[in-house]
Amino acid sequence: MFNVTVPTSGVSLTPDSLEIYYNMTLELNCRVFSVTPPTINWTTTANVTIPSESIVTMNTGNMYKSVLTIDNIDLSYTGLYTCSFTNQGGTESDVSNVTVILPVPTVSITSSPMKYATYADHQFIMCTVTSLMRPSSIVWYHNDTLISSGAQPSFTATVAPNTYTSVLVRDNVVLRDNGVYRCQAQNMAGIGADNITINVFVPQPVILNLNDINATIGLNITLNCTASGFGLTYDWEPVPCSSDCTISGLNTPILSLGPVVFGSAGEYVCNVTDFIGQKVSKIITITPLGPTLLSSNVSNCAATPIQVINGTNEFLQCSFQNRPDAPYNLTVDWFISGQRFGTSRASNASTFVTTTPEDENRIVTTMISFNPVDYLNFISPDISSFEHAYTCTAFIGNFFNEQVTSNGTCLEGL
Repeated sequence: MFNVTVPTSGVSLTPDSLEIYYNMTLELNCRVFSVTPPTINWTTTANVTIPSESIVTMNTGNMYKSVLTIDNIDLSYTGLYTCSFTNQGGTESDVSNVTVILPVPTVSITSSPMKYATYADHQFIMCTVTSLMRPSSIVWYHNDTLISSGAQPSFTATVAPNTYTSVLVRDNVVLRDNGVYRCQAQNMAGIGADNITINVFVPQPVILNLNDINATIGLNITLNCTASGFGLTYDWEPVPCSSDCTISGLNTPILSLGPVVFGSAGEYVCNVTDFIGQKVSKIITITPLGPTLLSSNVSNCAATPIQVINGTNEFLQCSFQNRPDAPYNLTVDWFISGQRFGTSRASNASTFVTTTPEDENRIVTTMISFNPVDYLNFISPDISSFEHAYTCTAFIGNFFNEQVTSNGTCLEGL
């Protein structure tokens, strides 16, 4: 009897070395040539058990193929994989070295608004992490200090594969929120991180509404320097007020002054400074408004001398209109050569002057009538002079040192 040796003929496992990423599909191909049906086995040094359902074996004639396929592998699948076959001729095997690679997380940061935050506003900083393994942690640092656990946001998976996000929200941003923010993600392979520098921007103060004012003489007024901003202080630069009026509120948004006098005219400056020293200013101009001179022939009498000796009734007349909101009545009077009518020089001066009180339109009219005989007696102390300066004057209230005048030099023609 002859002994027949069956050739085993060989086995080939491909690839012989494989680096594969975490969570991918591992596939190894074992090819066996055997003239008799072999028994094919798979073993591994990895810390896993090869499931039988992951092995598919087929043959064509004497050529056999066994394929090992495992989905979603993790780090524990790193090791040596051996494909062996046994037939009547013995046992042969081949080995493949498999290394499962897990990259450290890839981290990127974006912010809204980009790169800066507005003081007292909200700031959103998003961290996007790509990791083949779900990160064990995603944590935030501010200026290299771990943000307290109570402020650490959670992270969630997105619809994109292997992608996770964490959003850091800053409410009511303050200056100390300036600085470098770092998002740090960790998986079994290590730590990935990204930084972003956020600058806190404090908007300049804005003076919202401060307009020029036309103010009636005698009224009390307020200037309201309304401004937007943070930690604001106020400083007014007023026009020096006369002794008849007062100013208050120089270090407040509202400046009070009054009663308004002609000396109140000018530019008032409101200075607004915020808590970091940013300063803005605005000028408001106050224009005091007094009574209006409606008509006067006083300035014309120099061209047409008043003849007081021919028996005609010559006269000087002027009219003033008070402001509709004036808190006073007008007092209208005449001056001759700088001396007020009704003074001790002529006790009968009132016989020459007629003044109407304010009417419904707040108009006052006054007139000097020149009666030849009585008027000569009135001016007798100045008989050597036949030229006098006449002034028609409207006094604004009894206590205001303010007046509106109409002046002229008249020749009486004596």
